[in-house]
Amino acid sequence: MSKIFPASKRAIFVTAEAPDKLVQQERNRRPWMRHSVVLLILSPRVNELALVQPQKALDRDGEHVVVPPQCSLEMGDNVVGAAIQISEDVLNVPIHPDRFMYFGSGRGNSYGSGVLKPYSKWVHFVAVHIRGNKSVLNRSSHGFVRPQWHGVKSLESMGMYAMTRRKHEMIMQALASFDNSGKLVEMAQAKINATSATRTQAA
Repeated sequence: MSKIFPASKRAIFVTAEAPDKLVQQERNRRPWMRHSVVLLILSPRVNELALVQPQKALDRDGEHVVVPPQCSLEMGDNVVGAAIQISEDVLNVPIHPDRFMYFGSGRGNSYGSGVLKPYSKWVHFVAVHIRGNKSVLNRSSHGFVRPQWHGVKSLESMGMYAMTRRKHEMIMQALASFDNSGKLVEMAQAKINATSATRTQAA
Protein backbone atom coordinates (compact mmCIF):
# COMPACT_ATOMS: atom_id res chain seq x y z
CA MET A 1 0.00 0.00 0.00
CA SER A 2 1.46 3.38 -1.02
CA LYS A 3 0.42 6.91 -0.13
CA ILE A 4 0.42 10.27 -1.90
CA PHE A 5 0.24 13.67 -0.24
CA PRO A 6 1.47 12.76 3.29
CA ALA A 7 1.30 16.36 4.57
CA SER A 8 -1.86 15.55 6.53
CA LYS A 9 -2.99 12.13 7.68
CA ARG A 10 -6.55 12.89 6.69
CA ALA A 11 -5.48 14.12 3.22
CA ILE A 12 -3.48 11.00 2.39
CA PHE A 13 -4.41 9.26 -0.84
CA VAL A 14 -4.11 5.50 -0.48
CA THR A 15 -3.40 3.15 -3.39
CA ALA A 16 -4.33 -0.28 -2.06
CA GLU A 17 -3.95 -3.57 -3.87
CA ALA A 18 -7.39 -4.72 -2.70
CA PRO A 19 -9.85 -1.81 -2.54
CA ASP A 20 -12.70 -3.95 -1.22
CA LYS A 21 -10.52 -5.05 1.67
CA LEU A 22 -9.77 -1.40 2.43
CA VAL A 23 -13.49 -0.64 2.37
CA GLN A 24 -14.25 -3.46 4.81
CA GLN A 25 -11.46 -2.39 7.14
CA GLU A 26 -12.66 1.19 7.17
CA ARG A 27 -16.30 0.18 7.65
CA ASN A 28 -15.20 -1.80 10.71
CA ARG A 29 -13.09 1.07 12.08
CA ARG A 30 -15.49 3.91 11.24
CA PRO A 31 -18.96 2.47 10.59
CA TRP A 32 -20.50 5.95 10.50
CA MET A 33 -18.48 7.06 7.45
CA ARG A 34 -20.05 6.88 4.02
CA HIS A 35 -18.26 5.52 0.94
CA SER A 36 -18.55 6.65 -2.67
CA VAL A 37 -17.07 5.54 -5.97
CA VAL A 38 -15.90 7.97 -8.66
CA LEU A 39 -15.38 6.87 -12.26
CA LEU A 40 -12.62 8.72 -14.13
CA ILE A 41 -13.31 8.35 -17.85
CA LEU A 42 -10.10 9.14 -19.73
CA SER A 43 -9.97 10.04 -23.41
CA PRO A 44 -7.84 7.95 -25.81
CA ARG A 45 -4.86 10.35 -25.59
CA VAL A 46 -5.37 10.89 -21.82
CA ASN A 47 -5.70 14.63 -22.44
CA GLU A 48 -9.38 14.93 -21.51
CA LEU A 49 -11.60 13.76 -18.65
CA ALA A 50 -15.37 13.23 -18.80
CA LEU A 51 -17.30 15.33 -16.27
CA VAL A 52 -21.01 15.61 -15.50
CA GLN A 53 -23.32 17.99 -13.67
CA PRO A 54 -24.72 16.54 -10.42
CA GLN A 55 -28.50 16.67 -10.24
CA LYS A 56 -28.33 17.78 -6.59
CA ALA A 57 -26.24 20.79 -7.58
CA LEU A 58 -28.62 21.68 -10.41
CA ASP A 59 -31.53 21.51 -7.98
CA ARG A 60 -29.73 24.19 -5.93
CA ASP A 61 -29.00 26.40 -8.98
CA GLY A 62 -25.44 25.07 -9.17
CA GLU A 63 -25.14 25.22 -12.95
CA HIS A 64 -21.39 25.85 -12.62
CA VAL A 65 -20.69 22.58 -10.78
CA VAL A 66 -19.09 19.78 -12.81
CA VAL A 67 -17.50 16.61 -11.42
CA PRO A 68 -16.65 13.07 -12.53
CA PRO A 69 -19.64 10.70 -12.31
CA GLN A 70 -20.02 9.30 -8.81
CA CYS A 71 -22.30 6.98 -6.84
CA SER A 72 -22.70 5.80 -3.26
CA LEU A 73 -21.07 2.50 -2.35
CA GLU A 74 -23.70 0.52 -0.51
CA MET A 75 -23.06 -2.34 1.91
CA GLY A 76 -22.23 -5.50 -0.01
CA ASP A 77 -21.22 -3.66 -3.19
CA ASN A 78 -17.67 -3.79 -4.51
CA VAL A 79 -15.69 -0.81 -5.75
CA VAL A 80 -15.07 -1.82 -9.35
CA GLY A 81 -18.60 -3.22 -9.68
CA ALA A 82 -20.03 0.16 -8.69
CA ALA A 83 -17.81 1.86 -11.30
CA ILE A 84 -19.05 -0.53 -13.95
CA GLN A 85 -22.65 0.37 -13.07
CA ILE A 86 -21.80 4.05 -13.51
CA SER A 87 -20.28 3.34 -16.93
CA GLU A 88 -23.44 1.54 -18.07
CA ASP A 89 -25.37 4.78 -17.61
CA VAL A 90 -22.86 7.43 -18.68
CA LEU A 91 -21.34 5.58 -21.66
CA ASN A 92 -23.17 4.35 -24.75
CA VAL A 93 -20.78 1.44 -25.39
CA PRO A 94 -20.07 -1.59 -23.18
CA ILE A 95 -16.63 -1.74 -21.54
CA HIS A 96 -15.03 -5.06 -20.60
CA PRO A 97 -14.64 -5.35 -16.81
CA ASP A 98 -10.90 -6.02 -17.15
CA ARG A 99 -10.39 -2.47 -18.42
CA PHE A 100 -11.49 -0.82 -15.18
CA MET A 101 -8.50 0.25 -13.09
CA TYR A 102 -8.61 1.11 -9.40
CA PHE A 103 -6.44 4.21 -8.83
CA GLY A 104 -6.80 4.75 -5.09
CA SER A 105 -8.89 6.19 -2.27
CA GLY A 106 -9.03 9.38 -0.26
CA ARG A 107 -11.20 11.03 2.35
CA GLY A 108 -13.46 13.70 0.95
CA ASN A 109 -15.97 16.14 2.35
CA SER A 110 -19.62 15.39 3.01
CA TYR A 111 -22.65 17.44 3.99
CA GLY A 112 -25.11 16.76 6.77
CA SER A 113 -28.04 19.05 7.57
CA GLY A 114 -26.43 21.68 5.37
CA VAL A 115 -23.15 21.55 7.32
CA LEU A 116 -19.81 20.82 5.63
CA LYS A 117 -17.95 17.94 7.29
CA PRO A 118 -14.32 17.79 6.08
CA TYR A 119 -12.68 14.41 5.47
CA SER A 120 -15.82 12.59 6.58
CA LYS A 121 -16.40 10.32 3.57
CA TRP A 122 -14.23 7.77 1.78
CA VAL A 123 -14.05 8.27 -1.99
CA HIS A 124 -12.68 5.43 -4.14
CA PHE A 125 -11.41 6.22 -7.63
CA VAL A 126 -11.71 3.82 -10.57
CA ALA A 127 -10.70 4.74 -14.11
CA VAL A 128 -11.41 3.49 -17.59
CA HIS A 129 -9.25 4.50 -20.55
CA ILE A 130 -11.37 4.92 -23.67
CA ARG A 131 -9.85 3.52 -26.84
CA GLY A 132 -10.35 4.74 -30.38
CA ASN A 133 -13.29 7.05 -30.97
CA LYS A 134 -14.15 9.14 -27.91
CA SER A 135 -17.79 9.61 -29.01
CA VAL A 136 -18.92 7.33 -26.23
CA LEU A 137 -20.63 9.69 -23.79
CA ASN A 138 -24.34 9.08 -23.36
CA ARG A 139 -25.82 12.55 -23.79
CA SER A 140 -29.27 11.23 -22.81
CA SER A 141 -28.09 9.59 -19.60
CA HIS A 142 -30.81 9.47 -16.96
CA GLY A 143 -28.46 9.38 -13.99
CA PHE A 144 -25.78 11.87 -15.06
CA VAL A 145 -26.56 15.26 -16.59
CA ARG A 146 -24.73 16.55 -19.67
CA PRO A 147 -21.53 14.45 -19.70
CA GLN A 148 -18.79 16.34 -21.55
CA TRP A 149 -15.07 16.11 -22.17
CA HIS A 150 -12.84 18.63 -20.39
CA GLY A 151 -9.20 19.25 -21.26
CA VAL A 152 -6.13 20.05 -19.18
CA LYS A 153 -6.57 23.83 -19.00
CA SER A 154 -10.21 23.52 -18.00
CA LEU A 155 -9.61 20.85 -15.37
CA GLU A 156 -6.54 22.53 -13.89
CA SER A 157 -8.48 25.49 -12.53
CA MET A 158 -11.75 23.78 -11.59
CA GLY A 159 -10.87 23.63 -7.91
CA MET A 160 -11.53 27.37 -7.82
CA TYR A 161 -15.09 27.38 -9.18
CA ALA A 162 -16.54 24.08 -10.44
CA MET A 163 -15.89 21.71 -7.52
CA THR A 164 -14.55 21.81 -3.98
CA ARG A 165 -10.80 22.13 -3.54
CA ARG A 166 -10.71 18.80 -1.74
CA LYS A 167 -12.44 16.97 -4.60
CA HIS A 168 -10.11 18.62 -7.10
CA GLU A 169 -7.12 17.62 -4.98
CA MET A 170 -8.24 13.98 -4.87
CA ILE A 171 -8.78 13.91 -8.64
CA MET A 172 -5.21 15.20 -9.10
CA GLN A 173 -3.95 12.52 -6.71
CA ALA A 174 -5.80 9.81 -8.62
CA LEU A 175 -4.62 10.98 -12.05
CA ALA A 176 -1.03 11.26 -10.82
CA SER A 177 -1.06 7.58 -9.86
CA PHE A 178 -1.79 6.49 -13.47
CA ASP A 179 1.21 4.98 -15.25
CA ASN A 180 0.75 6.99 -18.43
CA SER A 181 2.41 9.97 -20.13
CA GLY A 182 -0.81 11.73 -21.14
CA LYS A 183 -1.21 15.47 -20.57
CA LEU A 184 -3.75 14.97 -17.75
CA VAL A 185 -1.27 12.80 -15.83
CA GLU A 186 1.60 15.21 -16.42
CA MET A 187 -0.51 18.15 -15.22
CA ALA A 188 -1.66 16.28 -12.10
CA GLN A 189 1.88 15.21 -11.21
CA ALA A 190 3.15 18.77 -11.68
CA LYS A 191 0.45 20.18 -9.42
CA ILE A 192 1.18 17.61 -6.70
CA ASN A 193 4.92 18.28 -6.90
CA ALA A 194 4.35 22.03 -6.72
CA THR A 195 2.02 21.70 -3.74
CA SER A 196 4.43 19.38 -1.95
CA ALA A 197 7.29 21.81 -2.51
CA THR A 198 5.21 24.71 -1.16
CA ARG A 199 4.27 22.74 1.96
CA THR A 200 7.92 21.73 2.51
CA GLN A 201 9.05 25.36 2.32
CA ALA A 202 6.30 26.43 4.71
CA ALA A 203 7.39 23.78 7.19
